[in-house]
Amino acid sequence: MNFNFSDDQALFSESLQKYLNDNVTTKSIREFWTDNTHFYLQDGKS
Repeated sequence: MNFNFSDDQALFSESLQKYLNDNVTTKSIREFWTDNTHFYLQDGKS
């Protein structure tokens, strides 16, 4: 599969920024990180 990374990255960034602007609040960010931290901090002490 061929794709242009910079074009795709720019499109993704633009879409993500729009999504964040439209949908994300401090509360939802905090809930997201609370729910998902274990994926990023796998130190064996769940």
